[in-house]
Amino acid sequence: MRKVLAVIFKFIAVLFAALSILGTIFVLLFLSFNRILLNPQTYEQAFTENKVYERLPVTTAEEFLLVRSRLAEPCSELLNGHACLDQTVNTSQTDSAATNGLGTEGKAFINGLNQDQWKNLIIYLLTPNDLKVSTEATINEIIAYFKGQTDTVKMPLMNMKARLISMKDDDLITLLLNSQPACSLEQQTAIISGGFGGVGSPPIFCSATGGTLQVLLLDLQRRLTAIAFELPDHATIIPEPSPSNAPILQTFIGKDLRATLQKINATSKKLPLLPFALLILVALFGVRSLRGLLRWWGIPVFIGGLITLIFGSVIFFMFDWMWLNYILTSLPPLLTSGFGELIYDVTHSLAQDFSNRLMLEAGIVTLLAFGVILISNRVPPPPDPSLPPLAQPGTPGGPVLHPQKKKRGW
Repeated sequence: MRKVLAVIFKFIAVLFAALSILGTIFVLLFLSFNRILLNPQTYEQAFTENKVYERLPVTTAEEFLLVRSRLAEPCSELLNGHACLDQTVNTSQTDSAATNGLGTEGKAFINGLNQDQWKNLIIYLLTPNDLKVSTEATINEIIAYFKGQTDTVKMPLMNMKARLISMKDDDLITLLLNSQPACSLEQQTAIISGGFGGVGSPPIFCSATGGTLQVLLLDLQRRLTAIAFELPDHATIIPEPSPSNAPILQTFIGKDLRATLQKINATSKKLPLLPFALLILVALFGVRSLRGLLRWWGIPVFIGGLITLIFGSVIFFMFDWMWLNYILTSLPPLLTSGFGELIYDVTHSLAQDFSNRLMLEAGIVTLLAFGVILISNRVPPPPDPSLPPLAQPGTPGGPVLHPQKKKRGW
């Protein structure tokens, strides 16, 4: 019976040791993720190093056709349907404009622009300072999302809408009209007679003077104000979470993704105790000596730390290979165009920061566990219980005592 119990206890100890390996890996990954990828300073540094706020307007201007298609058909195959622009509360526009981003006026206007006009307009609207403010607000929402503090992630567009409305005559002339040829007779007639400017009608872009120019500027200002009204106040980056978790799991992880993230965040400070708790259970079922304790604790932690260290090294040294073979192939066409280089640079910086932290923490844990294993080799093993006990010294079967001989004095 004792042998059966010993086998059962050893099996349970091995099971908990395996779980402690997984627990060590999970804790190391979570701690690095929490300290690096949930830290706004990490993103601020990555964006600054890669000059994102200066490069993004230029890239957007260069990718005129793709971005125009994206704005005209936001739910098309260029991006997944969940990336559609969403309209926040306190707006009065139609549902169509709320889900499609640009309404009738916006689509007509953007389809009438050429490459130079688009470039001038984008550089004017997407200033580095406004981009910095919007991006930092979005990053804070992303961090709040992964902490379970919000259901969605949205990027504010209020600054861009304000710049659309506040464009002055000189701005309109410089950005949209100066590069165009002089108005033809037909265009002048349409402008003066008021036979243009209906809702959804194509805009007229030409170089004009006098009263013709004033009428044309009024029409452009009206169109831009209408476009600003059609645009949502926020662009939805991450939509609301999927349906509730399975009923059997709701007791442990909550009813939905937000509740699950809240539970993880609430227990994040206690999470490092998970491997320790599992090792305590290992000790209860498998440890019978100090030597065994050191090995039962050292080996699982060493394996978990080593696996995590290898994982961090793979991210650090093989990021380019993973990007080309797995990440890049799954990105939509819009993000693999001119934006691909920008996304790669930022992602590479974040991956390097994460892997550096992960390798540091995993390396320390692995070295400590390896030291415990080395110490266990110096601890004498317990006596074999299958052997008979030793007799008392000086008795038959016991150790022989040799009395010390007195030294002769001279």
